[in-house]
Amino acid sequence: MTEEKKQLFHDLMTLDKVVFVPKYAAKLKKYVKSVYLILLMFLALFAFVGLVNLLMAKISVALIQFVFVFVGFMVVRMFCEFLMTYEK
Repeated sequence: MTEEKKQLFHDLMTLDKVVFVPKYAAKLKKYVKSVYLILLMFLALFAFVGLVNLLMAKISVALIQFVFVFVGFMVVRMFCEFLMTYEK
């Protein structure tokens, strides 16, 4: 392995240096609304699966899925807000 690849893997495994933001945030900023809607559709699908599990008497599985949907929504929202406010 070259020294550059070793450094990249080290940077990916630690939070000492920003790796992906400079590469992708500026490119994704103009598509933030589309990214938000696509990710919300996935979350809606997971919420629907949770509702189906709730109706099929799998209450504990449904509650866990609803918690994951809530946490996923928070992460998606924070990610899209970050993209909207990112300045190069």
